Amino acid sequence: MSVINTWREHFCDWRPVELLETRAGTPFSFEARTVGAPYSVRTFTRPLIASLMPEVEQAPRIPFSLGKNPDFEVLYEDQDSIAILKPSGIPSVPGILEPVNMKSVLEEKTGPLYTVHRLDQGTSGVLLFAKNAAAAASLSDAFASRLTRKTYTAILEGETGIAGSVETLRLPLGGDPFDLPRQIVLSESNRGKSAKSAAEIIAVSEHRGFARTLVRLHPETGRTHQLRIHMALGFGCPILGDALYGKRGLFELREPRLYLHLEELTFPRVSDGKPVTVRIDSGFSSLL
Repeated sequence: MSVINTWREHFCDWRPVELLETRAGTPFSFEARTVGAPYSVRTFTRPLIASLMPEVEQAPRIPFSLGKNPDFEVLYEDQDSIAILKPSGIPSVPGILEPVNMKSVLEEKTGPLYTVHRLDQGTSGVLLFAKNAAAAASLSDAFASRLTRKTYTAILEGETGIAGSVETLRLPLGGDPFDLPRQIVLSESNRGKSAKSAAEIIAVSEHRGFARTLVRLHPETGRTHQLRIHMALGFGCPILGDALYGKRGLFELREPRLYLHLEELTFPRVSDGKPVTVRIDSGFSSLL
């Protein structure tokens, strides 16, 4: 408290602009942080800082926001389900901090929908909704039972592997109790959930003096932020534009977006169980 009071006495005429955190010392092996990179203030400390220094605006927890209803493209539709192209920067479903979301926007034209899976706010690609409760139960069970298949593409910071090679990553994950929704690597005996991803190296190139790797990703499990932390810790090459797990922290927001895209989704059709594949290209290959 004395430090806060001293700060107020000497800088009472100054108006703080924003508060953030940075890592000093070697990061723990289970977290994806870089020494010296700025990050949003942790969830655990935000209430304390807000009470001690209410005049300080803390760095935002959600970096992507368009602030208006987005356009969307319908990729597939039948009597039980609808799949659309979700743009980067829009939440999949309603949240506390961002009123604009794909489910609500789509419901204005289709009527009530049911959530069966989600994409992170910064992730683009195929997003599937159910049109009725029975279809929602069927599709949710398909996702839970791993009867669906997802193929993502991503651009990574740095160079990893040789084009054409395939790597399998196994890192059990769990939520960081001090900084949700950030995920960390935890042993399965310590509340960690098994997480497995396959990564195929498509191309490696250099852009403005920095190495970039284009990968195709197949998650076999569906943990929160699984691909993002598997790339950051498993490969040591985080996804470009990832302000949560990237090497540059909040400086990642200088990128136009998070370069992660659900390119292909295969799921069993509710009416007859036959597989349906919905695909939309990411366009990332043209950026390398």
